[in-house]
Amino acid sequence: MVSLRKGRFVKHSFRVDLSTLESVEPNAEHRQMIKFSYLGRSTGRKATIIMMNPSSAGISMADVTIRRVEDVTFQIFEQISEVRIFNLFTVRGVNPADLNKLYCDKGMEALLYPNTDKILEKSIRSSDIAIAAWGSPCGIIKTIHNKRVAQVKKLLR
Repeated sequence: MVSLRKGRFVKHSFRVDLSTLESVEPNAEHRQMIKFSYLGRSTGRKATIIMMNPSSAGISMADVTIRRVEDVTFQIFEQISEVRIFNLFTVRGVNPADLNKLYCDKGMEALLYPNTDKILEKSIRSSDIAIAAWGSPCGIIKTIHNKRVAQVKKLLR
């Protein structure tokens, strides 16, 4: 197995109700989703945000990207009270070369935990807004990235 490096930890935003944090992590290598609610917001409006791939964030600590999403989403979307964060790929890591090697060694199955798309689609359908925030391939082999983007775009329709 490829040893995937993970990002550094930071505290979750002071805006997040820590008692609501949930993280779906089927094993140490994959994270399917992080879910949280904001303090003082009870609108019931939900957002699903889809990013590139998870790093080290979980219930106890965020990473820099999750922390930024917590703060920016709070500031821009005043009606959102609950956020669910998914990723194109569920395998944890910060180095695109690691993901590329894992793909070349084991295929797409190694980058995406089974049933993730069912959970993602259910989240999208029950959300008031879905945000595609995965950006460019950033070092991930373009054909891998583009194939996965096409799959997720179908879920967004």
